[in-house]
Formats: sequence, structure tokens, C-alpha cells
Amino acid sequence: MTGTLVQRIEFSQRRASAVQVMGSGGKARFAVVREVLLCAGAIESPKLLQLSGIGPAGLLESLGIGVLQHAPQVGRNLREHVYMAMQYRVTSGSFNHCFHGVGLLGAVAQYFLRKKGPMTHAAHEAGGFIKTRPELDCPDAQIGVSLYSMDGDGNKVEIDKQPGLTIGGYFLRPQSQGELRIQSVDASVPPQINANYLSADIDRSSAIALFRWFRRLAAQPGLKPFIVGELTPGPEVESDEQILAAFRRFGQTAYHVSGTCRMGGDSASVLDPQLRVRGVEGLRVVDTSIMPCLVSGNTNAPAMAIAMRAAELITGKVSGDPAP
Repeated sequence: MTGTLVQRIEFSQRRASAVQVMGSGGKARFAVVREVLLCAGAIESPKLLQLSGIGPAGLLESLGIGVLQHAPQVGRNLREHVYMAMQYRVTSGSFNHCFHGVGLLGAVAQYFLRKKGPMTHAAHEAGGFIKTRPELDCPDAQIGVSLYSMDGDGNKVEIDKQPGLTIGGYFLRPQSQGELRIQSVDASVPPQINANYLSADIDRSSAIALFRWFRRLAAQPGLKPFIVGELTPGPEVESDEQILAAFRRFGQTAYHVSGTCRMGGDSASVLDPQLRVRGVEGLRVVDTSIMPCLVSGNTNAPAMAIAMRAAELITGKVSGDPAP
């Protein structure tokens, strides 16, 4: 079903018994035959648990939600990569002119007629895992270089009309932990999110090191003929304090939110190692919210691996087993 808002999970005794949804046709209720697999992501999954009475008792009681299972960790341990982009004015090689006006029309026509051109390119032309400091044992950041730049103050999405490029990335293993809390019994109300970015010392020192690495890359001889100057955050940003201020001003989510329904072998974890929600029956969570800590890189492939492992746990069949 599409265009559907899941409102909450119902329980009979302590077993998941039904799922309430709101769709274009109004409210609907689906009875549970075996289990509910909650795969709504690291924002919506803890939100739905809290709406269903599974979460910090004080929060639920303050909203008039009956406490089915006091689970303080639901919504906590929010982990995320803080993406920072630095933009540069360049002499040539930028795709900016291909994404507005006549250039955009040409790029779209080229894509539909020949399946070629800038519309076929990925968001990053180059990327990789790097060490921000040579003394490190392994890479500590992921970076990407894009042949476009954005205009304005970051509050709107608009391609720069002059040629530019973007160098961006994030520290791989952040230790800062945020929290997510519902604000209403109405499922359509977004939760309150405190990402708590850069609260850990290692995150701040690594952000500074990554920023300075970006500038060293932009200063390489191979790029010198092309780069005119730094656009954002600007060459006046120099000190550690200014760099951290720039991260807070220009930094953003990498869309890798994880950890808010932490899996673990300890009784405080939201899920057991079989992805079952502790304290209730017939309910599992299968998305990046289960991660105890954030993976070093993109979360799309790990999310697929989580789903594959969940299928094995549910069916009892391990991938590669011979067919019965």
C-alpha cells in the first residue's frame, strides 16, 4: 500500500495483534497472523514503538499513552554521519550550466534520446575512503567530489549559475549520540529530534581534520589551474573554533540515521539478537535502527544485509542452504 500512514501497533496481552493505518480510504486495521516486521527506518520505527506503548515510561505517560513496555532506549543512541561540503568556483569542467535554463533542456533531451550526458552521472564523480592524518592506522573519513555547486545560503536547493565544484564528506565513526521523542499521540506529527552532532571530542577533532584535508586536496597542483577560490564556508574560516562553527552552519545529515532501536545481548537493548522487541511477542524491527553503532560508510548495503539476516532468522533457513 502507498500513501499510507501507519498509526500504531495493537497488542493482545503482550503479543502484536493488529496494525492501524490511515490511507486515502480512511482508517484501516490489519490483523496479525504471525509477526509484525517493522521496517520504517531509524526515525519512524522508534516513533511507532513509542506510539504503541513501547518506550520511556515518563514520555509515554506525559502524552497519555499506556505503557506496555518501559524501554528507555527506544529513540536513544541516534547515530549519524555529519556531512560537510566545501564549494569552489572553477574555471571549467563544472556541470552547473547543464542544470538550469537551456542547458537543462539540452541535458534532459540528451538523456531521453541517447541515455548520455550529465543526467546519467552519479552525485559524485569521484569518491573514496581517506586518512585525514597520515599517522592513522586506517581511513577515518569518506569523501566525494561533485562537478556542481549550490547557490544561496543553504536554505534552498538551487544550482549555482556560475561554474563550481563541491568536495564533501564525513567522519566515519562518530561517537555523538542523539535522541528521538514523539511529541503527540497523533502519528502524523513528526517526532522531536536532537541529533546532538559533534558532542563527542573525537567527532569535533575529526571534523577539524577532515576540513583541513579538503583544503589540502583543493590546493593540489593538479587542481590549481581550475580552482578560482573557495565559496563556502569561505577562506576566512581558519581557526578550529571557526571550523566547528562552519560545521554547525553548513553541516547536514548524510541520511545514515541509525541506532534508535539498538540490538544487543544486554537487557537494556531494545531488541534481542534475533531482532525481537524485548518485553513483547510477535514484533521485530528490521532496518538501520537496530545497529548498536554506525557502520563506516553508506548504510544502504548494510540495510539489505540486515533484511537478509532477518529472513534467515524468521524462516530458519540460511542463505546457501540446499532447497528442500
